[in-house]
Amino acid sequence: MKKILLVLLAVAAMPVSAEQVDINIGAHSARVALQGPIERVIDAKGVYDLGLLTRRDSPKKLYQGHAGLLLSGDVGARDAAIQAGVGARFLITDVEPGSSGSALAIGGQVEGRIPQLVRLGFLAHVYGAPSATSFSNLDSYVEYAVAFDYQIIRQASLYGGYCQVHYKLNDSPSITVDNGLHLGVRLNF
Repeated sequence: MKKILLVLLAVAAMPVSAEQVDINIGAHSARVALQGPIERVIDAKGVYDLGLLTRRDSPKKLYQGHAGLLLSGDVGARDAAIQAGVGARFLITDVEPGSSGSALAIGGQVEGRIPQLVRLGFLAHVYGAPSATSFSNLDSYVEYAVAFDYQIIRQASLYGGYCQVHYKLNDSPSITVDNGLHLGVRLNF
């Protein structure tokens, strides 16, 4: 777990601008994530994504750190502000007692504002890693979520939705980290 935190802190310390901090809480888990533009690093439109997910209740405690890259753009909907992205996420997980692993997951997201009600929006994402891109004790990983948000002010949104994070481990039964409603806040800097 210390290695996960050190990697995330090192990447987060890089000079960046226009970041978004996302904090959400589900029935069994909590997540904090940092997202920002990649235009200064590579010549492409998109975002980097760093996050930490934890589940501390029994029977299994779980910690997951991830770093991802998502190339994004306008989907071409004339009357709606909809962005879509495709990318990859590398994750490291530690499941107590004694299981750990990593995976390279591919996925994407869609985010948009509702026309005529621009303070209302939606976000959906999905990531998955089969056994071919999962390492150590991790056999596969799937995460998906859908949420609706409301911009209280331009720099802060409250949101609620559904999220599922699921692992298959080599040495134990499958683990559903979270499977239900989550509430969160997004802060833009």
